[in-house]
Amino acid sequence: MSAIISRAAWGARAPRGRTTVGMSERVEVTLHYSTGSTSQTPRSIQNYHMDSRGWVDIGYNFLVDNDGNAYEGRGWNVQGAHAAPRNRQGIGVCFIGSDGMSDAAKRAVIAIYDEACRRAGRTLARKGHRDINSTSCPGSGNYSWWRSSNYRDVASGGGGGGSLLRRGDRGPDVRQLQEQLISLGYGLPEYGADGDFGAETEAAVKKFQRSAGLEADGIVGPDTRAALDDALEDDMPKHRRYEGRTEVELPPGSWRSVLMDSVADSVHGDKNDEELYSLVGVYEKDGAFYDFSVGLTIQDLQPGCEVQVRATEYEHDGDSWTIVRNRPIHSPAHVGGGGHFTYAWKGNLAAGRRVRVRVAQFGDTTARLTSATSDVFYWPR
Repeated sequence: MSAIISRAAWGARAPRGRTTVGMSERVEVTLHYSTGSTSQTPRSIQNYHMDSRGWVDIGYNFLVDNDGNAYEGRGWNVQGAHAAPRNRQGIGVCFIGSDGMSDAAKRAVIAIYDEACRRAGRTLARKGHRDINSTSCPGSGNYSWWRSSNYRDVASGGGGGGSLLRRGDRGPDVRQLQEQLISLGYGLPEYGADGDFGAETEAAVKKFQRSAGLEADGIVGPDTRAALDDALEDDMPKHRRYEGRTEVELPPGSWRSVLMDSVADSVHGDKNDEELYSLVGVYEKDGAFYDFSVGLTIQDLQPGCEVQVRATEYEHDGDSWTIVRNRPIHSPAHVGGGGHFTYAWKGNLAAGRRVRVRVAQFGDTTARLTSATSDVFYWPR
């Protein structure tokens, strides 16, 4: 993408504070507008946010103007103040102006979005401020463009009915299509979302087209994009947060499942004082795409010992739950007697399976897992 104008270049004031956030926690790019004149500057918006609203800095992560210039606000790895309570999850991009963005501004927003997806290593959701809070922001016209499947029509400066995707194409648009197909249950087991529109992707597109009552030609045009939009209308991930306070002994070299005591679930309600092991799959009988992070506090570790954390998928064989798939291990080396360990994983959970987190330590004495937390974002089929 074109260079983003740095804070120093537009004369930003020093922030009064900052809270960092990793790209692994980002799940969406949220569009805003300033509702003022296109002659506003990032500095004037920063002054308003800091002096009138009392914020520590300009609220947005990035801004774009009518000429297509992109400006650094809080940047990639600092939590913004633009759409509470989703400031950690969302990267806020503000158009300097009102409804009716120029094509140049739209192209700048798309470039920021593509870079955000590249840094996160996955396709992020496209949201408007009104999806999160009760507001007209970012304006009806801007919102309709940003949420449309044809939002890239302006990416090269032109309009039209949207570019076609077909076998032989490659790139981020293909990868996004593949991730959408996977999230809708049209699996790509051999190659996954690799950005290459091959025979497997073509077959999945045809299967989707038949299910949507379209001509199954394997070409993704305006009708197929509209059908995908309808199918993905509720594309905001569901969320649940687990907490565990029950102590679990960790004998040397033995894998133990992480036990949670409570869960706050945005769909199925809250539970407390229960033994909860599976993070995804209890309710998602048909499978789900998931993205979770886990924090573990472990005490009585032998200095220098290795700790291993991994996600494990289970399947019921008629009598009990058995391991069917172990995910990659994260293996930090420990230097003290206790510490906090983090692990994150995302995957495509097949129907009938459940996923939990397991931990092992490889010292000479027994350690204790004293607390655990997990934030889970998931897209059920």
